[in-house]
Amino acid sequence: MKYEIQCIICKKNQEEQELRCNNCGNLFAVFFEDYFDKKDIRNERSMWRYAKMFPWIKTNNIVTLGEGGTPLIKDGNNISFKLEYVSPTGSFKDRGTAMMFSSIIQDLKNKKIKRITEDSSGNAGASISAYSAYLKLECNIYAPETVSGAKAKQIELIGSTLIKVKGSRDKLMKAAEDAASGNTFYASHIFNPFFAEGTRTLAYEISDQLNWNIPDYIFLPCSAGTMLLGVIKGFRQMFNSNIIPKMPTIIATQTEQVSPLYHEFHGKKYTPLKSITSVADALTSVNPPRLKEMENLIKINKGNVEIASEKEIIENYKILSKKGFHCEPSSAVAYSGFKKWVKANKINSDDKVVIVLSGSGLKSTLP
Repeated sequence: MKYEIQCIICKKNQEEQELRCNNCGNLFAVFFEDYFDKKDIRNERSMWRYAKMFPWIKTNNIVTLGEGGTPLIKDGNNISFKLEYVSPTGSFKDRGTAMMFSSIIQDLKNKKIKRITEDSSGNAGASISAYSAYLKLECNIYAPETVSGAKAKQIELIGSTLIKVKGSRDKLMKAAEDAASGNTFYASHIFNPFFAEGTRTLAYEISDQLNWNIPDYIFLPCSAGTMLLGVIKGFRQMFNSNIIPKMPTIIATQTEQVSPLYHEFHGKKYTPLKSITSVADALTSVNPPRLKEMENLIKINKGNVEIASEKEIIENYKILSKKGFHCEPSSAVAYSGFKKWVKANKINSDDKVVIVLSGSGLKSTLP
């Protein structure tokens, strides 16, 4: 299986893990041939069940805390919830972190890297902290001043240094990137092209768990886009390999307060709020670097983007908890998108739907 790490715009090959293309300034992604074969699936319950779909990964370089293999639970005849909050650190981000470290571990060793920096609203920071600790690497996490208390405590208990930064998400990214020099590496879950590749396994798992009977719709929460990009690429790869008969309609859902993708997709002007107070504190990226990449993939694959109000998020967060699914409010954003489409008669009663619950309710609760 061939692959290239190239600029998403000019297609220049990446050099020495550069963050941005030195030719046009855009980001890098992994481009690969559409190959997927069920015979290559390994007999294990983790995301590494699909290790052969990632040709750059060497078995002895796999860094894992047991991520993947999360439950897919039915709620009625045609609705299922994918419980990504049943992950080592409590969110889907563990898939991306495991893939990123497994992809770069040899390079980190060769360069004698001792410290990792990252910027995060919480979940990615907790995940990268945990995997850094497992690898015995120091870790500095740059987070917004409003970072959830539970997530901040998780990061600090792991042993990482939590550095709170006042200002925009762009300021966070710059602080983390500027701190990377010498034996310090900027392990950005947004910039690193391998991170989103880990969430390809989410698409594989959903298909596998449904015995390759693909749902009609998949609803997922979206901020920086690492889940969205990986899920679309995973389904597209299986479809082009004639493993699945169709592409599901993938609906990315955002909050009304932080909705750059929704506005871009629907051709509306977006003006970020000066102060974000949404209960969905994992969805804070007002200027996601991979915005155009997300928009293009959604349009090519006939997906859509929805938004949810604070009232809808809180209401559906409580409904999910009473169903036994104690996810964080940011996960309830996806369920809110689903409920809006049902109310608008965009989904039929016999349509099969999967809703991704991305993070644990133990990490972030209502104020």
